[in-house]
Amino acid sequence: MSSKLPKYTPPSLFTPFLRRFTDERARDLAETIALYNEVRSAHLDSAWADPDAIEHVSSLVAERVGEIVDLPTSAALLKALDRCQQEMLTLEITIFSFPEVDLNAGVLSLKEHVDLRRYLRARYPH
Repeated sequence: MSSKLPKYTPPSLFTPFLRRFTDERARDLAETIALYNEVRSAHLDSAWADPDAIEHVSSLVAERVGEIVDLPTSAALLKALDRCQQEMLTLEITIFSFPEVDLNAGVLSLKEHVDLRRYLRARYPH
């Protein structure tokens, strides 16, 4: 028998005491849901969520371009340019739309979860 006691190793100081007894995955998910709801609410309250936002932006761009250059007189060409511009604006999903994610289902992988939080923080940096 040895008279030496095993060396005591104190717990890591990098983990707060109470967080050692919590479910970190559930805590992260709850924070992500709160952030998602806050950012989604801010988007829905903005002008960018308006169903006619693309048409408004397209009209504004056309007016500004018309102030700088002489527009063609052909109605068919103007209509084609307007349609092209609206289709390009439709591709700007980051500005004019918001992702629908069912966070309560809990089917996000860790990478998807991190990517979603990064996207939400970039979208609404408060």
